[in-house]
Formats: sequence, structure tokens, C-alpha cells
Amino acid sequence: MRSLEECHAYVAHMNVEHREIHDKVGRVRETLEECLNNPGGNDRTAEFAAELEDLRGRLEHHFQEEELGGCLEEAVSHNPHLANAARTTVAEHGMLAAMLTQIIVNTSVAKANAELTETVAPEFDRFARFLANHEEAENRILQDAFGCSIEPGE
Repeated sequence: MRSLEECHAYVAHMNVEHREIHDKVGRVRETLEECLNNPGGNDRTAEFAAELEDLRGRLEHHFQEEELGGCLEEAVSHNPHLANAARTTVAEHGMLAAMLTQIIVNTSVAKANAELTETVAPEFDRFARFLANHEEAENRILQDAFGCSIEPGE
């Protein structure tokens, strides 16, 4: 069982992680926007694909830390009414990873900037919204359990 101080330190660490992920999502979105705004110009799909791969690596590491960190379990041990929310939040890690993998696959088959418009752009928007909602749900769990929160990366 983790102490309250350990969980507060964990939350501080997750604040940094969430800000970095939020910033990375913003950079990926900027690269995508540059592709979409220049459909016949300099093809940047390879750069966009590399950004997506980097984001996937960061998220895999982040999700592993959250799953092994123990603070969600500690939150539930002190507040059993949070069990369903915590289970749902952890289950979303796989869904988010699958969404991002599909975006990477669709990007790899795109031949040029213009082909990103139909599938990849709306998929990435859905992914980014789902990720933001996921982080908000984590925050609510920690806020309810420990009175501390992971600040949004705005």
C-alpha cells in the first residue's frame, strides 16, 4: 500500500508526463495541419508518421507507468466507489493504443499529404479527444481519492 505522500509524488510526476504528452499531441497536430494545408506541396507524411511513432512510444511508457504505479489501486482501496472508474480508465489504455496504431497504419498507406485528409485527420481528432477525456477521468479519480489532481496540459 502506498502512502498519501507517495501518491502525491506520483501525481506530481504524472503532471509532468501529461504535459509532455499534451505538448507532443500538439506537435503531431501541427505537423498534420501543415500536411493538410499543403496538399500538393512538400510531402511531409513521413515526418508525420515519425511523430506518430514517437507519440506511441511515449504513450506505451506512460500507460505502463500508470498501470504499475499503484496509485489507482490505492485510490480504490481508500474509496471503493472508484473501482469501476479506475477499471474503465485502465481498459482505455488498450483502446487508445489501438486507435493510434490504426492512425499509423493509415498514414503508412497514404501516398501524399492530400490523402491524409479523408481518414487520418478525423481519426487523429477522435484519438486526441479520447485521450483528453481519458486524462480528465484519471484526474477525477485522483482528485476524489487524494484531493490532488493532475493538471491539464494546456
